[in-house]
This record gives sequence, structure tokens and C-alpha cells, in this order.
Amino acid sequence: MLFGLLSAVSAYNFTYFGGPLVANAEVTPIFVGNVKYKYKLEEFYHRILDSNYLDGLSEYSTPQYQIGRGRAKRAVHVNFTIDHREINTMMQDMLSMLAETKKIKPNDNSVYAIHFATTSLTADGKPLCDNSCSVHNTAKINGSLVPYTVIPDFSGECAQGCGNHTKPFDNICSLASHELVESITDKGYGQATSFAFPVGWYDLQNGEVADVCQGNDTNIGKFTVQRYYSVKKNQCV
Repeated sequence: MLFGLLSAVSAYNFTYFGGPLVANAEVTPIFVGNVKYKYKLEEFYHRILDSNYLDGLSEYSTPQYQIGRGRAKRAVHVNFTIDHREINTMMQDMLSMLAETKKIKPNDNSVYAIHFATTSLTADGKPLCDNSCSVHNTAKINGSLVPYTVIPDFSGECAQGCGNHTKPFDNICSLASHELVESITDKGYGQATSFAFPVGWYDLQNGEVADVCQGNDTNIGKFTVQRYYSVKKNQCV
């Protein structure tokens, strides 16, 4: 339905590589340690998942995955020892442990929004706050692909450069929405070894659908969210 439109209209070359998408996101916030704003974050996910914020993502639907609104699930609070390993290695271990102990029960629509009370996280060999500030990735649990997002505490070393807003909570929400959108439209990216299945929607020059709208924010009610790219409208929406 969209494939002919891509080459004709888009300023970016977003291509669908055949990977899984998240049709109706069921987001479970996971708070690691004494996370600031945890109650406000629960409200944030409840508000944006059942709002028109996700409606525009329907244009990235495929015959197998019809993207629509989602819902927030009850938060999970964990104490997990942070060490010097890469964040993605640690999150694979943590999510596997939570699944084994039945604290989470992943399904095809599950997305885990992991928020930390610390800034000391490493991704791709660099401190997360000096690199991308936030990430999304994919764990593999019992043979299934399970997307998750990672947002550190936005104070201290993360207070500068991770967002354009004066209030840390607004920057957290902006990046949390960015990573959520990319988890939905590129669920399997973290398990890919090349730009082929299980990658979802991706532009080889510019990244994922939220990357090209980085820093372009709007509001859903009282919450800040980052816009994402619409191929149909040829702009950030």
C-alpha cells in the first residue's frame, strides 16, 4: 500500500526490510533503582499510547502488521546491579531474568521502557550520555524478539546535551517517545547483522523514522513528545 509512494514522494529513502513491527504497543515501564519522575512517567505512557500521537504511524503498516494505538501496563520496579558491560548485554540478562521469574510476560506487542536512576551506562563503547543519550534495542527471549528502550537519569553528566528543554522531565519524555516510535517501526533492529530481515523501516543514510526529526518536539496534553517522519506528508508530524 505504501511501497510505490516511498520513491515518489519521500525526501528520505525509508525502506521496509521485512522485519517485525509492533501493531498495538503494550508498554511496560521498568524502573531500575529509585528513578525520578516514575509516577509522572507512568502517566506519560498511559496518555500518549492511547492518543493521536501514534495514529500517524499507521502509514508504516504492512499487510501483516497493522499499526494502531496501544496501552500502558503496570510498571515493574527492579533492583539490578549495573556493571561495566554494554547496556544491551545487561538488558538481555535483566529481561531474561524477569521473564524467567514471571515478572514480565512478553508477547508480540510488548515493549519494555526501561528507565534508570543512574547516568553511568555504556553503549557502543561510549558513555550513553555522551553518545545518543537514549537507545532502543531488541532482546531475544525464548526465541522471540522483544523490543526495549533505555533512558538514563537526565541529571549530572546527562543534564547537558540530552535535549533542548530546560526541564529534565521534558527531555526524558522527548527521547522516550523517540525510542518508542522506533521500537514500533523497527522492532527487530537490535538482532540484525545486516540491513535485511529482521530490520523493519530504515533509511540507510539517515536512520529510523524518529532520527530525522530529532529535536522537533510537540505536546500531547501536558507531555512533550518528539515528532516522527511522515512519508505521506513529507514532513515531521
